[in-house]
Amino acid sequence: MLLWAYPALAPAVTPPIPAHPSRYVVDLAGVIDAPTEARLNTMLHDLEASTTAQVVVLTLKSLDGEPIENFSHQTAVQWGIGQKGKDNGVLLTVAVKDHKYRIEVGYGLESTLPDSLVGSLGREYLAPNFRKGDYAAGIVAALSLGLVVLLIVAWVNVFKSHAILGAASTILSAFIIAVFIRGVPYIRKRADDRRIQEPEETLSGLLRELKQARTEREMREKLRGRRR
Repeated sequence: MLLWAYPALAPAVTPPIPAHPSRYVVDLAGVIDAPTEARLNTMLHDLEASTTAQVVVLTLKSLDGEPIENFSHQTAVQWGIGQKGKDNGVLLTVAVKDHKYRIEVGYGLESTLPDSLVGSLGREYLAPNFRKGDYAAGIVAALSLGLVVLLIVAWVNVFKSHAILGAASTILSAFIIAVFIRGVPYIRKRADDRRIQEPEETLSGLLRELKQARTEREMREKLRGRRR
C-alpha cells in the first residue's frame, strides 16, 4: 500500500494503457464481458457518488517484464485515482498472460482496506477464479465484498454526529473490518453455491441504505436549522 503523492509515467506494457481512463473499468485484455463491465462501471460510479472513494479496474495481456508493483503504483499516480488530499483510491491490476494481479490501495483507505483484508480477497476470490479462466467472476466477487466493507464504514461515519454512535464509530469500524478479515473464506463458501450474487446483492443493498441514511440525516439537519 502506497501513498500516491508524486507524478510518474507508467512503463510500456501490452497493450499500452491510455493516458487517462474514460471509465472505471479498463479491460485491455478483453476478459470481461460487456454486461459485466457495464454493471461494474455502474457499481463503481455509485460507490464514488456515495463515499468519494474511487476504484478502477485495469486488465492487461502482459506487463512485458515490468514488476507489477512498480507498474500498478505508477499507473495509479498517472491516472490520479482518488480524491486530491484524501488519497482514497484503489487500482486493481490484472496481467493475464503473466498470471499476476495487484490491488493498490491509497494511503487514505489503508485503515479500511488493510493488507490482511486485501490479501484475503485475492486468495479467496481472484486467484481461484483466475485459475479457471473466469476473470470477470473473480473481479466482481472480490470487488463486491471489498466495497461492502467500504460502504459499511461509510454508513457508520454518517452517524458520527450522533452522541452515542459517534463516540464509538472508530471502534465499530475497526470491529467490522476485523470480522470481514476473519470471515472472507466463510463468505466465499456460502457465495459459491449462489455463484457470486451474494456479495453483489449485499453491495447493492448497502448503496441504497447509505443513500437513504444520508438523505435522512440532511433532512434532520435542515429541520434543526429551521427551529433555531
